Amino acid sequence: MVASTPEESLYVEVTKAYRIASAQVVVGQDTARIQVIDYVGESPLESGRYTYIFRVFEGVPLSMGLDFEKDS
Repeated sequence: MVASTPEESLYVEVTKAYRIASAQVVVGQDTARIQVIDYVGESPLESGRYTYIFRVFEGVPLSMGLDFEKDS
């Protein structure tokens, strides 16, 4: 079950981005994290617009997932 309703943010221009990302979400007293240890084997993305989709799932413990897509 997704813990919150979908929300969107504006695009942010960055100099370098990867398919993987670190993130932290706090829901009430619970925290879920995705932590990138290193970028070994990862290549920077080509110029363009991309979306990271974070999914938060209720439960003990709270968990989250990350999807990624290139926008047209």
